[in-house]
Amino acid sequence: MVRRLFAVCKKNAKVCPSFSRRRTSDRQTSTKYRGTTMRFALPTAALLLSTSAAIADDITAASTIAAATVYPGGATVTRTVPVTAGAGSHTITVSDLPLDFDADSLRVTGEDSLTILSVNHRIDRLPPREENRSPEHQAAEAAVEAVQQDLRDIDEAIAAQMTRIAVANKRVEFIDALIEREAQDMVDDADSAGAGLETWVSAIDTLATATETALDAKRLAEQEIARLRREREDVEKDLEKAEQALAALDLPPPPRSVATIEIAAQTPLDTELAIVYRTGQAGWSPVYDMRLDRGSAPEVKVTRHAQVTQWTGEDWDDIRLTLSTARPTGAIMAPEIHEQIARIFPVPSPKRAATLGFSDSAAVMENRMESDALAPSEPVMMEAEAPVPGFTQLTQGQTVVYQLNEPVDIAGDQTMRQVRIDQQSFPVDLKALTTPQFDTTAFLSADLTNDFGGPILPGQASMFRDGTFMGTAFIPFTPAGDIAKLPFGALDEILVSYRTLEREDGDFGLIGTTNRRIERFKITARSLMDAPVTLVVTDRAPVSEQEDLEIKTVATPRPKPVDEEGKRGVVTWELALQPGEEQVIDFGYDLTWPGDQALEIFPRPF
Repeated sequence: MVRRLFAVCKKNAKVCPSFSRRRTSDRQTSTKYRGTTMRFALPTAALLLSTSAAIADDITAASTIAAATVYPGGATVTRTVPVTAGAGSHTITVSDLPLDFDADSLRVTGEDSLTILSVNHRIDRLPPREENRSPEHQAAEAAVEAVQQDLRDIDEAIAAQMTRIAVANKRVEFIDALIEREAQDMVDDADSAGAGLETWVSAIDTLATATETALDAKRLAEQEIARLRREREDVEKDLEKAEQALAALDLPPPPRSVATIEIAAQTPLDTELAIVYRTGQAGWSPVYDMRLDRGSAPEVKVTRHAQVTQWTGEDWDDIRLTLSTARPTGAIMAPEIHEQIARIFPVPSPKRAATLGFSDSAAVMENRMESDALAPSEPVMMEAEAPVPGFTQLTQGQTVVYQLNEPVDIAGDQTMRQVRIDQQSFPVDLKALTTPQFDTTAFLSADLTNDFGGPILPGQASMFRDGTFMGTAFIPFTPAGDIAKLPFGALDEILVSYRTLEREDGDFGLIGTTNRRIERFKITARSLMDAPVTLVVTDRAPVSEQEDLEIKTVATPRPKPVDEEGKRGVVTWELALQPGEEQVIDFGYDLTWPGDQALEIFPRPF
């Protein structure tokens, strides 16, 4: 209360200047202002005392993970904190936040009747223990002492048994010595006394009984020692556990992630605060099951799943799960462009260039190798299955949000959780695709128009054809309304062959020679299917980027004029094959170039 009076008086220095220089407890305060101070302080104190019920309370509260929005990389987590307090200002301490999250993203919201004054976050350690040991520590020490006493008791018992063995050994040694050293004396005494056979038998029985008794005592003692040593091994394990438990109590307290929230409420509170933050330790990816039915009306049944994982170290139990395709950690603005400088430099002579190893083809091949090295690898599908009720899908431009309709549990140890989104069927157009220059196999492809109401997200798919698993494929991003080309494996019912009919190099001309190359190919396709099929055949011809190199393509039938993907030199034919029908494609090209130059054909990094 004194501190609050001092703060109020300090703000009103014109009324109470003495308080602007020192605390009221300062006995050197000028008497000139003492009366003024008292006149101001008394009504202020009365006002503060009358409103003491609304003064700040310190509240310690525990939080619960209630919801999470998971992105392909990262997540936004929402925790709820119950708060019950009267009207006024309050400081709420939440000390169960995770240690690793984006602290800059921490936000706190509440109902309209309260105001969030400030939010602070820190990594703190528990206060040091008092010098007096806690009851837990005393109990752990007592447990260690009890096990140590058990070990001492066992050692004493083993020592006692060792004494029994020593005594038994001495008895056996005495009997052996008696027989060896006193045998003749015993015979002489027996003869002089006129003892008969019975006396000798009695003496032998006595010695044998004494020996047997000593050996039995030794055997029993050895068995007891073996049992005690086995018991000692178990007690030693108990001692190790007890010492570890005691050492754990002596470890320094672990760090805590603490949020301190200051609020002001106009009315009494019985509500919940929402703590929201981002973490990079989570993610999800779509996976698909695509089942093609090649009946009279071909269709593909698409089952969409989401593979969700998080490794925050704490389990998300019974949370409201939302999956979003947004990437909040990615770039959110276009890069800035800078000036581009052009320079010229002398071109080395052909001989010098050959010495240095310069060539256009080498440069292009190097670029291609670099392009291949930087090409992203296809993701690997991980298997998991935990079907749950469906999602509510929301589409915002290219961003898709799936809200799970039922609570779900996500373990915090990177365990993959697979949840089902939905299942839909779509009519498809079937085609067979072949590139016989590289592979004469024909592969079945289905053109599916995306009518999901949102984009098809990139992900791994398991492909089934007429109930048979054909393999996996990576499905690229397909906007709503676009066509997705889905692969469904090889078609053994279509036979394709590729033959080279002619390959000839020569030159012509009298004054200036001109080089010429002729290449001719024959592609044959035959259908063994019981229904018509469209076969798309793809091949290529070289492309010239130099005026002196002329290329003329010849083909029967005529191919499509432009490749669908805009690749220069790539040609395609669409053949409508009837059951049992065979069709032939004649294809080739002529190249001409100056006789003083060499020709080199190399693949371009399309």
